[in-house]
Amino acid sequence: MKAMLYADWAVLKQTMRQMLIVFIVLTLAAVTMESISFIYMLTIMLMIMVPMTLFAPDPTVGWERYSLSMPVCRKDIVWSKFAMSALFAGVLTVLAVLVTIAFAVFGLDKDFVFNIAGLLFCQGIGLLLSGVVMCMTVRWGTEKARYLFMAVVWTPILIGFVISKMDLPEIALVETIQQASDIQILGASVIALVVGVLLDLMFGAITVRIYKKKEF
Repeated sequence: MKAMLYADWAVLKQTMRQMLIVFIVLTLAAVTMESISFIYMLTIMLMIMVPMTLFAPDPTVGWERYSLSMPVCRKDIVWSKFAMSALFAGVLTVLAVLVTIAFAVFGLDKDFVFNIAGLLFCQGIGLLLSGVVMCMTVRWGTEKARYLFMAVVWTPILIGFVISKMDLPEIALVETIQQASDIQILGASVIALVVGVLLDLMFGAITVRIYKKKEF
């Protein structure tokens, strides 16, 4: 398992710098727009890119067949990539919290508790989608997973855009959120994060089963 973690870390390290540079550049753009929610959506996008990044080199270098001759079980191969995805998610969360604090300190957005709640909620969604994308990558391969990835990302965005343009009456959920206290909103976001973690682990177990049955 340690060998797999080291190998996946070597792969992730090559792209992590680029992703962090993208995060910094777009954070500066968010500052000019004074939109902290843009950062949270960015963390989701980066989180669900990691699984494909980790699996992409395997078919190219023939690792999938080569690993069969090594004392490495397929379960370790999958969970190592999940561990690296979780590590990257943790780094993004810390950076997003620091940006949220900076927004509050400099007066760009003073609703700190609500923003932290939004961040936790987005991280829960990011972990869920990360597990889904990794499952799809193992099941259908990196190339097909890219198209499915676009569908996973853009479908809710397009639905949200269409709904935002429609003249709909204010639903009860919106009224409930507006009337809820900061503690209630923060508690709900923590629950959403926990659910995201559990679902991510569930998709991890499904991915292990798929990978064990896969023929190379």
